[in-house]
Amino acid sequence: MRSSIDPAVFGVLNRLNSQDKKCLSGLFRVYRDLDKKTAAFQKASGLGCRKGCGQCCDNPDVETSILEMMPVAIDLWQKNTAGAWLDKVESLNGRGRCVFYEPHPFSAGQGRCTIYPLRPLICRLFGFSARLSKTGKPVLVTCRVIKTDQSGQYTDALKQIEGGAKIPVMPHFSSQVAGLNLMDGARQLPINTALRLALERVGLKIRLGALYAKSKLQSRRRGRPAVPKLSGSAGRDTPEEF
Repeated sequence: MRSSIDPAVFGVLNRLNSQDKKCLSGLFRVYRDLDKKTAAFQKASGLGCRKGCGQCCDNPDVETSILEMMPVAIDLWQKNTAGAWLDKVESLNGRGRCVFYEPHPFSAGQGRCTIYPLRPLICRLFGFSARLSKTGKPVLVTCRVIKTDQSGQYTDALKQIEGGAKIPVMPHFSSQVAGLNLMDGARQLPINTALRLALERVGLKIRLGALYAKSKLQSRRRGRPAVPKLSGSAGRDTPEEF
């Protein structure tokens, strides 16, 4: 089965240091595994999102981690649009629904995700995964639209899960992501706040990388060793190269 992640996004890894590459490679592995298991559950249960539905995206309380927003941030820096998105999330003070949700102009409850291949973990899990009950049994977590529109399939899915059918389990995947980077993978923040911090972090890495590359080039011309990598802050200037 083909992963829902666009293979082109893996090109973002080529510009990062080894630790960043390791974390993001691990994140994409988790996503591929989850996407595969989610597709298998949907096929077995017959459950699926209503075409064009965006009700779960139109939620101001969605939270995610900085790590999960790093691929999005890198993509925006590559497209030279990071500064505009930073201005937008800062104007919202980190509040409100995800800035990447594009509601339908005429149909309430409908819309689309503009970063779908890079969407974070919760967006992949919700609707077709399970939480664990106090007794450790999987409990399907889905939306009211699916329960109403597909009541028959929903009831059958509950029976299948009770009978031992395989379904992605939320804590299993969230713990994998958290384990990739205890600081950036475990802490949950409002999605727009996580985006802002990811954009700033990637911008900092770009700026420091450019300073180091410039210093190294100047040192070679002078026949001196390059200075150590510097620390500092990143502005919003678009880099010449990412």
